Amino acid sequence: MKQLSITLSAVVAATCVAASQPAVVINEIPYAEGTVYISVSDGGTTITSKAIEIESDTASIDFDLSQYAGHRLLFQAFQDLNENRNLDFDTYGRPTEPCLREEIEITPSSQQIYLKLNQY
Repeated sequence: MKQLSITLSAVVAATCVAASQPAVVINEIPYAEGTVYISVSDGGTTITSKAIEIESDTASIDFDLSQYAGHRLLFQAFQDLNENRNLDFDTYGRPTEPCLREEIEITPSSQQIYLKLNQY
């Protein structure tokens, strides 16, 4: 019984730690195809980056940003529609694929960060 109690406590603690990690949610993704590439930077230094295959109009990505509370982080993302792993531009320098660039301050209570890709 004592072992079961310790195991349950460990599972609850692990669940609480996992729940405290902010999840980045990208809403209203324009196309349900391709790959979204996202990177998070702090003062010019990339903290993390991920690639997510898109199958619907919403994607959720777990990042552990708890150690960056009080920091303004730069989130950059784009939806690669032609699978060349690059954000494409037209002849006028405008992005031809949905993208975003947004600075967000991380707080100790940050649970979810909502982002939306823009089309130009």
